[in-house]
Amino acid sequence: MMKSLIVQSRKHYRRFYRLVALAVILMTAVLTGSLLLGDSVRGTLVQRVSERLGKTETIITSGTGFMSETLTQQPLLKHAKGYLLMDGFVSVDEKLLPVYVWGTDDDALSPGEVMVNDPLYTKLSTLNSQFSIFNSQFSTLVLHLPTHNLVPSGSLFVSKSYATQMRVQVVGVKPVEDGGNLLLKNEQTLPLNIFVNRKYLAEKMELEGKINMILSDEMIDEEELATCWAPEYSGLHITDTTLTYDGVFIPQDIVAKSQISTFSSAKPNLKSQTIYLSYFVNDLIHQSDTIPYSFVTAVNEWQGEPLDGQDIILSDYASERLHVHEGDSIHMSYFITKQLKNLDTSEQTMRVKQIVPLSAFQDDSLLMADFPGLTRVEKCTDWDSDLPIDMNRVHQEDEDFWHAYRQTPKAIVSYEAVKSDWSNAFGNATAMRFTPQTSTFSSAEPNLKSQISYRIFSTLGLPRKLTPSDANVQLYHPRAQGLKGAKGGVDFASLFLSLGFFIILSAILLMKNPLVELFTLRRSEIQLYQQLGFKDKDIRKGLFREAFSVIFLASPLGVIAGLAYSSLTLWLLGNVWSGATHTEGFALHIQPLTLLTGWIVALLISAITLWFVVRNILNPQPSYRIFSTLGLPRNFSHHPPADHHPDSPQFHFLPQHGAVHCLWTFMGMRLGTFSPYEGRASIRSIHRWHDESHPTYMDFHPCIHEATPTGLLDTFPGCLHGFCRGIEPS
Repeated sequence: MMKSLIVQSRKHYRRFYRLVALAVILMTAVLTGSLLLGDSVRGTLVQRVSERLGKTETIITSGTGFMSETLTQQPLLKHAKGYLLMDGFVSVDEKLLPVYVWGTDDDALSPGEVMVNDPLYTKLSTLNSQFSIFNSQFSTLVLHLPTHNLVPSGSLFVSKSYATQMRVQVVGVKPVEDGGNLLLKNEQTLPLNIFVNRKYLAEKMELEGKINMILSDEMIDEEELATCWAPEYSGLHITDTTLTYDGVFIPQDIVAKSQISTFSSAKPNLKSQTIYLSYFVNDLIHQSDTIPYSFVTAVNEWQGEPLDGQDIILSDYASERLHVHEGDSIHMSYFITKQLKNLDTSEQTMRVKQIVPLSAFQDDSLLMADFPGLTRVEKCTDWDSDLPIDMNRVHQEDEDFWHAYRQTPKAIVSYEAVKSDWSNAFGNATAMRFTPQTSTFSSAEPNLKSQISYRIFSTLGLPRKLTPSDANVQLYHPRAQGLKGAKGGVDFASLFLSLGFFIILSAILLMKNPLVELFTLRRSEIQLYQQLGFKDKDIRKGLFREAFSVIFLASPLGVIAGLAYSSLTLWLLGNVWSGATHTEGFALHIQPLTLLTGWIVALLISAITLWFVVRNILNPQPSYRIFSTLGLPRNFSHHPPADHHPDSPQFHFLPQHGAVHCLWTFMGMRLGTFSPYEGRASIRSIHRWHDESHPTYMDFHPCIHEATPTGLLDTFPGCLHGFCRGIEPS
C-alpha cells in the first residue's frame, strides 16, 4: 500500500519533483565533473611527462658548453645516445617559426633530410596548405640556426645571430612513441621538434665531434658518472703545465680548485702559478694619444714577478704609439656588463711598470684567447660582436697591426685589478700555467700521467680532483622530477570544486525550496495521516522514500552530465583558454572510483538536505519553534488570563512576544527557513489573538488579510509598525 501511495504521490506532484531532479542532476554533474577534471588534468600532465621524455631516465647535459662524442663510448653509457641540441627557426610562408633542432644518429637520416614531430607538421600544414611530405616540391624547408661556436653565446664578446642556414627536406613524421615530442624543459606545451643528422648539423655549426646532451634509459648517479668522466671530455685541455678550455672562459670552480692559496695544509710541488684573463678594451689613452680597440690580458705574475695594484706592462709597440715611459700613467676604458647584458663603460688608471718587446707577448700563446667573431677575421672592420664598436675610429695603422699580429695583446695588467670587472658567469680565466719544482714527472707515477684529471692536480701536489660538476656537466633524472611535479602539485579536483562551490550550493537550495513548498501544501494530507493513526516516524519515512526515489533515479543522469561537463571544460582549457593554461590537448581520464565517489557524495548531500526538510515539516508550528528558541513560554492563549489587569506591566508581555514572533517569522521567510505559507499562517495565529482581545489592532488587519506569499514580505514593515503601535497603553 505504501509503495503504491508513493508512486501515486510522486506522479501527482511531478511538477515539484522535476525541479528536485533538475537540482540533483546539476549538483551531481558539478561534483562528478570536478573530480573528473582533477583526474584528467593530473593524468594529462603525467602523460605529457612520458611523451616528452620517451624512455629517458637520465639526462647528462653540458650546460652552455659541449662534450666530446667519445664520452658515449664509455661502458657505463653504452646504451645512451648523444645529441646536439640547438634552437632555430623555420621559414614558412614568410614567417619564422621557432623550433628545437635535434642532431641525432637514430633515424638514419641522410645529410639534408629531416623528420618533424606531429605538432610541427600540423603547424606547417596550417601555415602552408600546400605543404606535404609526399610531395618533394612542397616539403622543403629553410632552417635558420645560430652562429654557434664553443664560446658561450651569452658572453660579452660573442654575437648570437641566426646567420647559418640549411635547406632541408622533410621525409617523415616522427611518432610520439619514438620520441617525437622530446622536450627536456619541464613544460606542458607540445614542442615543435625537427630531427637532423647529427654529423651534418655539427659540420654546419663547426662543432665536429661535439654533443651537448646525453640521454640514457638507465638510472645513473653522479658517482657512477664521475668514474667514467675525464676533463678532456668537457673540452678541458690539460698538459704537463697548462690548462685551457674550448669555451675560452675556464669555469670558476676549476680555477678555485687549482689555486695554491686554497690549500692551507698542502705543500704543492709548484714553483709558480699564472692565471690569464684576456679582454677586449676600448681605449688605451695617454694625454692626447689613443689606441682604440685592443686586446689586453690580465695576469697575476709575469716572468716570475707578481703584478700588483695598478701595474701595467706595455709592449714597445704600444709605448711608441702612446709616447710613454716606465712610471707614466695611462687610462684604460672597457665595456662591462652586470645583468642582462646591459653595457656600461668602466675606466682605470694604470702605472707603467715595464716596457717589453712585443715578441715577448707573442712567445706566450696563453696570452692570446680565441674569441669567434673577433679573432677569426681578416680585418678589423670584419669584427662581428654584440659590442657597439665604432669602425670609424679604426685607422690604417690598426689594420696593419691586426694583419701582422692578430689578437696579440698590446699590454698586460694586474689580474687582481680587473678580476671583478672582467669575470663573467662562465668563468674568470682564459688559461692557467703551472710551473713545477721539478722539470719532469716522477717515474714512479706512470698511472697518474695517464689519468688527465690527476696530471696537474695530483702530480703537482694539489690534492683535489676535478669532478663533472666543476666543468658544468650536470646529471639529473627528469622522469622522477616530472612525475613528482605532475602528481604532487596543485590538487586540481579541489580547485575545480572550489570554483563550482556556489553552483553546488545553488543546486542544494534549488532542491530544498520545491521540497519545502511541496510538503507545506501537503500539510492537511499529513494531518489526515496523523488522524488515521500513522506515527510521525512512519510519515517521515514515507515522505523521505517518496522524494529520495526521485533523487536516486536522477543522480545517474547527473553522472552522465558530469562527463559532458568535464569534456567541455577540458576542450576549453586546451583550445579557447590555452593562452592561460599554456597546455594543449587535455585528455579525459575516466576513473570508475572517481565516478562512484562523485555519485555517492551527491546522494549523501541530497539525502541530508531531504532529511532536514522532512524533519522540519512535522516539527511544531513556527510560533512554537520561535518562542522555544528565544526562551519564551511555548504556548499562549488567545485571551489574557482573568487575573491580569490591563494596566499591569505583565499585560504587555504577550503582545511583545507577538511582535518578536512576527519579526522572527519575517526573517525566517527572508532566509528561506519558513515558506511564505508558514509565515502567513504564523502571523495569522497572532492576529486572531490580537483581534479577539484588543480592537485597537484593527489597523493590523488589512496587512494580514491581503497577505500573499509575495505581498506579505512587501507589507511586513507596515504590519510590524501597526502591531507595535497598537500595544502602547491608551
